[in-house]
Amino acid sequence: AGVELHLLPTCPPGHEPATVLKGVQAEGGVWAGVMEQSALIPEIQKGHDVKGMAAMFARSPLALAMKPGYRVPEGGEGMVIGGHVPPIVELIQRITPKSHVKSVEREDKLAMLLNGDINAVQVYAKCMETIRLAEHLGQEPMVASLEEVGRWVGNEVHLGYSQVLFSPTANLQDPEARGLLRQFCNATFEGWRQAEADPRAAALDVMRQQESGAVTGQWLDSEEFTVESVRRCCELV
Repeated sequence: AGVELHLLPTCPPGHEPATVLKGVQAEGGVWAGVMEQSALIPEIQKGHDVKGMAAMFARSPLALAMKPGYRVPEGGEGMVIGGHVPPIVELIQRITPKSHVKSVEREDKLAMLLNGDINAVQVYAKCMETIRLAEHLGQEPMVASLEEVGRWVGNEVHLGYSQVLFSPTANLQDPEARGLLRQFCNATFEGWRQAEADPRAAALDVMRQQESGAVTGQWLDSEEFTVESVRRCCELV
């Protein structure tokens, strides 16, 4: 695609705009990041001068997962929910004001649900976390989108697009940088088209990029598990 890409190490969830802005200020050049829109907007409101330029998923897959057969209390009162990204923890608390939403470590959250320490956990519906839960439970977990959870407790919820590509406003205002970012976006969606056509090849590329075995609480470090995760993600693009 004519774009020379340098991938940075992952940063703590919610720190992506600050990381991108720090990089462009220190090193110059053209920078981009990706994060959930529901987490990006609060960072922009805090004064981080970035703008969204494309959304990789057509809708947000943010959801809550529960053990099969769990009965949600009326209005969600007393329900204990685990979340691992601060802006999303706050979002879930606003959606379910009568529940208790606690911040938990990403690597621990599924085990906490399985052990009964929490009643529900923040997940991406259909993607890796729910696949992992199904393997632990021997059956599919109970999963509800945050819009559906809102209806349960009497709140109308409309989430934005998920996994937004963003860039510093200064880059987007520069014609040359904007042209490069357009090439990057085109190449990104061409990559998704290739992943949809051949999920196994895409999964092998993912496995070459990620640190093997770094996080085992949410996924299995195996080819078949990664192939299925890629296939399900393609359904959301």
